[in-house]
Amino acid sequence: MSQGLNGSLQFLTWYLGTQLFGMSLEECSEVDQNSKMLKIPHSKDYVTGIINLRGDVVTILNLRKLLHFESDTRTNSYAVIRLKGKNQRVAIMADEIHDVITVSKSQLQPCPANIDEMESRYISSIAMTDSGSVIILNPEEVLRVK
Repeated sequence: MSQGLNGSLQFLTWYLGTQLFGMSLEECSEVDQNSKMLKIPHSKDYVTGIINLRGDVVTILNLRKLLHFESDTRTNSYAVIRLKGKNQRVAIMADEIHDVITVSKSQLQPCPANIDEMESRYISSIAMTDSGSVIILNPEEVLRVK
């Protein structure tokens, strides 16, 4: 995780609906707004499509589908967060980018035990911040999605 001053951690945060999600800043390589996306026929339901980001064809994952989150009520406005995968070219969709936040390790809580096992593998912790709770994703598991 991206270490800040005094052992604090930095996360890129974004909204899905009204819920804040985040991922370690060092796991995110770029953010793009409203790229033209190509839908892929017969792909898995959590694969929204592909886009061209700086000459790379990148697969876009829909976290709403992957995490069984509330349905999307937004229009065509979205952001794409490209992840730093070793061999994968993957990005995730966000409704809106929030901010880069810095939290101390003491603000991180483990994933609640009552969350479904399938969903909990994608969540590394919950950050308790002044802005509310932030669901911190596990980048290794998100990149492992096939």
